[in-house]
Amino acid sequence: MRLHFLSRHPLRGSSAFSLFFVIISAILLCTISCKNEVDDEALEKERQKADSLLQASINNRKRLETEEELAERVRRVKNNSFTSGDSVYSEASVIAIEDSLLTGVKLTGKSNQGGRITHFTHTAITYNGKVARGILPGELFRTDLRDQNKVIFYVLEKDSGEVSAQGLEIHSDTLELLPAPMEANYYFDLLTQRQFESDLPNPNRFFKTIKSARLNNTFVSDSVFPGKEVYTDHRPLLPDYLSVSMERLWVVSQNQTANVLVTYPTDSTYQVTTLRAEKRGKEVNSYIKSAFVNDTLFLQHSVRDSLVYDHPHLVVYQKDSVIRHYRYDRNFTFDLIKTDSVRSVENYPQYYRQLKDSVFEIETDTFRLNGKQLAWKYTASYHRANPLKQEVAVRVQHKDLVDPVKNRLIFRLPQAGTPGRASLTDLITREKHYKQEDLNFDGYTDFSFKKGTDNNGNPEYIVYLYNPDYGRFSRTPSLDGISILGGIITDKEKQRLLYPGFIGNGHLSVSVLSSAEGAPYQKEIYWTTGKLEALQLHYQKIVNNSIVEKQSPLIDSLPVSGSDLKTGLVQWILEKG
Repeated sequence: MRLHFLSRHPLRGSSAFSLFFVIISAILLCTISCKNEVDDEALEKERQKADSLLQASINNRKRLETEEELAERVRRVKNNSFTSGDSVYSEASVIAIEDSLLTGVKLTGKSNQGGRITHFTHTAITYNGKVARGILPGELFRTDLRDQNKVIFYVLEKDSGEVSAQGLEIHSDTLELLPAPMEANYYFDLLTQRQFESDLPNPNRFFKTIKSARLNNTFVSDSVFPGKEVYTDHRPLLPDYLSVSMERLWVVSQNQTANVLVTYPTDSTYQVTTLRAEKRGKEVNSYIKSAFVNDTLFLQHSVRDSLVYDHPHLVVYQKDSVIRHYRYDRNFTFDLIKTDSVRSVENYPQYYRQLKDSVFEIETDTFRLNGKQLAWKYTASYHRANPLKQEVAVRVQHKDLVDPVKNRLIFRLPQAGTPGRASLTDLITREKHYKQEDLNFDGYTDFSFKKGTDNNGNPEYIVYLYNPDYGRFSRTPSLDGISILGGIITDKEKQRLLYPGFIGNGHLSVSVLSSAEGAPYQKEIYWTTGKLEALQLHYQKIVNNSIVEKQSPLIDSLPVSGSDLKTGLVQWILEKG
């Protein structure tokens, strides 16, 4: 049967299609023409990239084998290696290993030995999916990656308590497990506990519940810990199936509990290492915690928290923290290699609400000054208090030096020596009772107080000398002076006082005051002039307000310049004499 198109102009549709084809062809030709400049090397790289992606996809499909499928495949392979039919691996499971290409497979098997069924555990190793020849006779517990080529596997046979090691050359032609020396301290991986904290909330209750574990009439209880209660710790440091010469014990004495490890390096020696301990007292609390960090390092951290100052207005605790670093071996012999110590002080100033709007007295502990037991007494009121942040400050009206036994006022400090506002910690702390200075070199402590500044911004100090005949302090204006080094400098060897200060434009002056016994004071003055990069040093000597000697400039070259000038010049004067 023929089919006829119902069209009076059958070529019109064909012509339209031809026109469309011509246009598309022209566009393609234009595109191809534009691509003539494309680099052939770039196209080659694109093709290589596509090939790499394709190969990676193929490899990924290879690795889509599940852990269960891998374990089952290894089980079948290892079952085929048995030479007789009396043993079989019945179960298999994958063990994760640090190296992603290595996989351990735990194989649980059964064996018929003369009609008696025994169970055993072995471990197989695969590398990149390939099963290594040989078997690890036990359960894998440690893997050491020695280098890029060799891996050492440690396994434990729990029934016998034996540990063995085998090595694998992962890039060798024959992937085979071979016996290897056991160089590492593999006991670290078998520890039942690695960190030890003080976590006995009720020691009395705990030891009451394990009283059957108390040791009596043994070497440890009678010789190592005489006079103390000793209990066997029911949690051994290593599993019972391992034969290691050690004991983990509890040792109890008054207010102290310790968990210790007793090891026996030789038949005639022993070593005691504290794993954790706690001691509670009225004013001193201490504890010890420790940790096995790796197979060679053991850290022991001891902390002692003690009350060092107990005053009605200030309580001070001191915390001493010591970290001891030990090196230990497979026999658990510990050698101290390093000690780090840190001390911190925690102040707790007291705020009494009933004294909020009152003026009250604060008396420090007594201290020895010029052969007498004296104390500071402050007349003060609260200025600012934030007990939560351990901050309490007061306004001080008077600061008196008193004899508390005789209730006698020795010396009332001038306003220059009285702190207007101060924290309770600064007022009461023992180390800040007074500054040791003997300004006339008679063997008695004198006082100097900062009183404002001079025109050059130098701090000015006023002096009170102690009179041993009357037991009083007397104002001594002849020794007043400036100092930019935190106070008047005393030279005990040559019995001199030094007063360093700035005189403008960055220049320095040092006045030196001295006096032979019975002679009037004489003053020596050193000062600098000139440009800072080329300073000159000048000198003059004054006796009875008259200049008796002058050198301007000094022949000696200036020892220092710049930022070290103030300390360097003072040191130079002290050494020069």
